[in-house]
Amino acid sequence: MPRADGRQPDELRAVTITRHFLKYAEGSVLITLGDTKVVCTASVDERVPPFLKDRAVSPPPGGGVARSAGVVGGTRTRMRAA
Repeated sequence: MPRADGRQPDELRAVTITRHFLKYAEGSVLITLGDTKVVCTASVDERVPPFLKDRAVSPPPGGGVARSAGVVGGTRTRMRAA
């Protein structure tokens, strides 16, 4: 079955990474894969997250906490906030 964009079954989409994409984020990139665009941001906070404060075991040094969120309208099925 042919792909809508004309690529061969074993052909990957072109990938571009644009660093420093957002003006006010400590770190940000725009990753583009064909028509798919993903904005990733990063920041550093030396404090322990509130949900880890009362734990008997603290996170290891260099450990991290990650969050992700979809953008409303990012796809046909993600048209309103959950």
